[in-house]
Amino acid sequence: MGAESVPNPQPLQALMQGEHDRLYSRFKEWLNACVAGHGHEEVGRLLKFMVQYMAEHFALEEELMRTYHYPETQSHTQGHQHIRQEFEKLLKEFESFGATTKLNHLVIYFVFEWLMGHVQGTDKQLETYLLAQSTPGASSSESLGVPPGDPQPAPLNAQQKG
Repeated sequence: MGAESVPNPQPLQALMQGEHDRLYSRFKEWLNACVAGHGHEEVGRLLKFMVQYMAEHFALEEELMRTYHYPETQSHTQGHQHIRQEFEKLLKEFESFGATTKLNHLVIYFVFEWLMGHVQGTDKQLETYLLAQSTPGASSSESLGVPPGDPQPAPLNAQQKG
């Protein structure tokens, strides 16, 4: 596919940022509920939001990676799969045991240590790459500037001990 047949990625990058803002906003609402003593009541809604969000948002990112021939597509997609699996575990924990303090702690840990790292690290690399695709003369590999891949969090069952 020639460069002239690929749409300009800048509006798509703005769309991705809007999606990330939606994630941050929903997580902030839940944290505010936690501070107000209502985190247990809201955690189930947050987890269900996250499952739907991931399906939509990851599909968008993965389509962008294919369209723009992103060189780190495989590792980025593997990161998405890992996030999906871990959040499905959290949702199953909620369905099995309800809204517990332990679950709230696991959600906080997971979101801050992994998902926010993915958004601020790996997704920023993708955004940089997309911008480079619309900048004449820019080298996409040079513009990444950060090693590929995400740090892997400890599996949930390892986090639950202690």
